[in-house]
Amino acid sequence: MLVLVLVGLVMGAGLGAFAGLDLSRAQATDIVRGALRTARGGAVARRGPARVRIGQDRRTLVPLGLTVLGTWHFETADLTGAGSSPASVAGARLTEHGYLGNALELPAGTDVHASFPVHTDPAFDFADGFSLECTIAADKTGSAHVVSVGGSFGLYVRASGAVRAWFVPVVDPADFHASPRPGDPLTVESRPGALRPGAWTRARATYDGRRFALFLDGVLAAELFEPEESRKVWPVDEPLVIGGGKRSFVGRVDRLVLSAWVAGDAWELPEGTQLAASVPDEIAFDASGFIDRRVHEGPFAITVVFDDGREEAVALGAWGTIE
Repeated sequence: MLVLVLVGLVMGAGLGAFAGLDLSRAQATDIVRGALRTARGGAVARRGPARVRIGQDRRTLVPLGLTVLGTWHFETADLTGAGSSPASVAGARLTEHGYLGNALELPAGTDVHASFPVHTDPAFDFADGFSLECTIAADKTGSAHVVSVGGSFGLYVRASGAVRAWFVPVVDPADFHASPRPGDPLTVESRPGALRPGAWTRARATYDGRRFALFLDGVLAAELFEPEESRKVWPVDEPLVIGGGKRSFVGRVDRLVLSAWVAGDAWELPEGTQLAASVPDEIAFDASGFIDRRVHEGPFAITVVFDDGREEAVALGAWGTIE
């Protein structure tokens, strides 16, 4: 009897201590740390920016990162690149005078182009942002389309030697029952003379939901930054076209790479918890894994609020450290 009484006392004390543990509190902060570390790790691994999107319910965290969807190096006659669908070519041809190896050459003519049916592949979804990289050499000055990705975004050169990047944003209708529509294209443009005839230039246009930037030979040439508003990119509903139009680009194109912002698995906070209103809708990391100082002024805390009014914070340092 004495032994049973002692065992009962010990078990009762243990159950009381176990009941006093706040598992949801530890779990909630672990989930926040896990989502942040996933995004930051992706930024460092890919050497590209990453971010964590906060859901409207303030309980969902979704890591996003840039993922390469297709590359074209134009080394073979079939212009093999992303996917298995054949290219459609009108007047374009391969040349040995590429940036590295062969390149796609677009001679003078009307509607000289090469098109690729990427719009038939659902993987080519750039709604959350994109990166378009290519190396171009203009053999003749003049205004012309260089690359159009499904009518959603692309590169254009002007007679002045300026390079323009553009994309079509999605406009949400005022009427809840109406469908979204394409908006007027947003553009960023370099200074005149940035593209020298006959010389190779590495062009890269990127959009991450807030920052639209154009880089030429690795140097920022122009940008548009909207920290308070995030715009979706209009869906790709046409082929990827190099050249084309009444004013076809005359020159060579090489090393075309398309990347998209792709969402990873969502992390969801347990019931009875949510992120504080002070937590930004998106948490951004740069290519080094540091917090993106274009989006965030400095280090800050991600605060989790519990139903009973308690709060727990996860600190995010300037170097991307998570504590």
